[in-house]
Order: sequence, then structure tokens, then C-alpha cells
Amino acid sequence: MKNKWLYFISPCVIAVIILTAGVLMDTTSGGWHMLGVVAGLPLIAIIAVAGIIMKLLIRKSIALLWIIEILVLLCIFITSRHLK
Repeated sequence: MKNKWLYFISPCVIAVIILTAGVLMDTTSGGWHMLGVVAGLPLIAIIAVAGIIMKLLIRKSIALLWIIEILVLLCIFITSRHLK
């Protein structure tokens, strides 16, 4: 595994960082910040668990890990959009 940093900085990790930053930075709109926390934390937890599971299952191929994590993130995004 030549590019180990690509293994650790995977799409799920990037998504968790972006979602966490979005939840923490929304402090200007009063009550919406708490709504962001309530709505964002389960999504962050689901993505983090999915990333951990994918990393446990796929250890050899970084490209395969990235492809599967992107597909999982797309499925989570599409599912969360339909739940509204």
C-alpha cells in the first residue's frame, strides 16, 4: 500500500469532517443550530460507522475502498433526501 494517506483520508472521513464543520459553524441562526445538531449527528454516525466497516472489509485495494465508499455515500445521500 504505497499511498497510505489515501486509505486514512477516505470519502467517508471527508464527509464526516464536512458534516461536522457544517453543524459546528451554523451558529448565526438561533434555533437552527440545535436542529442541525439533531439532524446531523445521526447522519455523521451512520457515515462514520459505514467508513469503519468498509475499512475493515477492504484492506488491500485503496481504489476499491474509494469506489465503494463513494457508492455508499451516494446511497446515504439519496436515502436521506427521500426521507424529508
